Amino acid sequence: MERMPLRDDKLHHPTPTATQEGVVEQHVRRSGNLHFLLLATLCLCSAGCESAATRYEKHMANGRQELAQGGLQEAILSLKSALAARPEDVDARKLLVECYIERGAKEPARELLGPLVAELPEDSTIPLLDARLSLLEDDPDHALEILTGFMAVHGETTEALTVLGDAHAAKRLWSEALEAYDLALSNAPDNASALLGKASVLATLKRNTEAAEAAERAIQADLHLGTAYLLRARLAQADGDLERARDVYAQALEQDPRVAMQARFGLGQVLLAQQKPKESLEQGEKLAKDYPAFPQGYYVRGVSHYLLGHYDDATADLQSCLSKAPDHPGASSTWRSPSNSASSGNRPSEQQSRFRPSFPGRNRSRC
Repeated sequence: MERMPLRDDKLHHPTPTATQEGVVEQHVRRSGNLHFLLLATLCLCSAGCESAATRYEKHMANGRQELAQGGLQEAILSLKSALAARPEDVDARKLLVECYIERGAKEPARELLGPLVAELPEDSTIPLLDARLSLLEDDPDHALEILTGFMAVHGETTEALTVLGDAHAAKRLWSEALEAYDLALSNAPDNASALLGKASVLATLKRNTEAAEAAERAIQADLHLGTAYLLRARLAQADGDLERARDVYAQALEQDPRVAMQARFGLGQVLLAQQKPKESLEQGEKLAKDYPAFPQGYYVRGVSHYLLGHYDDATADLQSCLSKAPDHPGASSTWRSPSNSASSGNRPSEQQSRFRPSFPGRNRSRC
């Protein structure tokens, strides 16, 4: 019997055509893409779940850090992001109120604090925020009323005594203010806010040596407390120690962005008093650039130009200063000389000799 020939393996495993290869390749590619998409979706979901769990803590931690270091705008943005994750979170809302108080933003602070007072009558931190905000709103009597009720329940805590000192100082009750600050410092000798409050009252009473000591201690207790640097620098100016004032203003610029304008203005005035107009001109340029709506930069820059003999530039800057602060005594008295220099025939040295820069007082609005 004749055997049938063995069938060729090619009959059982035919070679795929080019079209078939393309279909297979496309299928594999689609499968791979599908797997990739599934994996990416899982990763995104995982990341989303992780961010939902950690985003709040991350923004809260950043908000606390920025607030402690004086970065109020950054702190506010972080805390708002934390509230986006947890809209009703009490801690984030309280910290945001703190930021607004530090910034002097009364209306948003009150808008946030009002519901907290109603929602959490037993929370011991809210009355102190309320008292501080009342002081910002120029209502020390209401602040004292709040503090009296708070201390009747919670006792004389360090923070309450410090705010009490601030309230007495707002009413110009200097002895009562010093007593409250000293009680706070007996509880916590390195409390920066109490030290600064005490230093401010002592400076008002012209007890400058004691005030300078308290301001130094406040700086050591909180390196980011810019108002303590400003007070210490002004006391150095009053004592005639311009080098010390210059150093302290420069430190304030490095440590606390909240007082950047006041510190740079103070630094500019010290440089003017030291007859260093090129350096003061640099400070005036920065002030005018960063704070164009305020008179300080135009004043420092204008006087600097005046001392350098740039009378046209001086006139323009001092007129800009007067347009923003018409009663500015330094700008008006200085502006008259360069504007009349051409007609009077005064030599620059004679004009410069008549100029004596004055320092700002405690009222920042006049600087």
